Amino acid sequence: MKNFAHVCLFLAGLIALNSCKTNDVIGEWEDPDTNKTYEITDKAFGEYLIYNASLAETEDNKLPSGIAFEKDGKMYIDKEVAATVTYLYLVKDNNRMEDLEKAGVTTAREKIAGLDGIQLFTELKEIKLTSNALTGTLDLSMLTKLETLEMNSNFVNELIVPPSLTRLRYAASTSDSAPDNRWLISIDLSQNPTINHIHLPNHHLTKNGFKLPGTFSELTYINVSGNTDAPFTIPAALFGQLETKDGVISE
Repeated sequence: MKNFAHVCLFLAGLIALNSCKTNDVIGEWEDPDTNKTYEITDKAFGEYLIYNASLAETEDNKLPSGIAFEKDGKMYIDKEVAATVTYLYLVKDNNRMEDLEKAGVTTAREKIAGLDGIQLFTELKEIKLTSNALTGTLDLSMLTKLETLEMNSNFVNELIVPPSLTRLRYAASTSDSAPDNRWLISIDLSQNPTINHIHLPNHHLTKNGFKLPGTFSELTYINVSGNTDAPFTIPAALFGQLETKDGVISE
């Protein structure tokens, strides 16, 4: 009888096992739908998005819930949620890193070095990227509604911005740990007829690497002092309308 009972239990187990589907197994999951999500390669970027989404609704830097998530050690952006964001705050100064540490963010002290995924934030009007470690070329031209870019203390050499940009601030990093090639050497603003504020002091911009728009009716502030070829010669009409004019002279 005991043998018969054991056989019955064994057969019942086989039947139960065969009836299970792969997604019934506890702990298993399928990769996120690539039509709805995008994998983030920079973990510090991804975790910062998740942190900002966890802020109280009254916080200015609050992002929509579910904008990013982590699965099986990978970070993902929700494409639909990202496309609703108009303001993005990614500042890693000491105060913000302390906040991240208190919240248990594992990359609290790691600077953001890559922004792959930023192209999904198609409704962005303002970005703050201060105190990170962005290098090389930063192309934001796909953000066609972007109006304000503030990114002090990074290491970007070339900025590519959309025609919609009206306010640009990027001062060179003064950190002792900054690489030798920390400076901006090229920016073309010739397609930005509505820009009103250009703050790019102490970089390595040259005459060939700094291009202003031919139409400049809104432009009232320029500070490009301390650059390689400063002072830059600009049209007399533009010089006359500027309220701040550091690093430029009239033609």
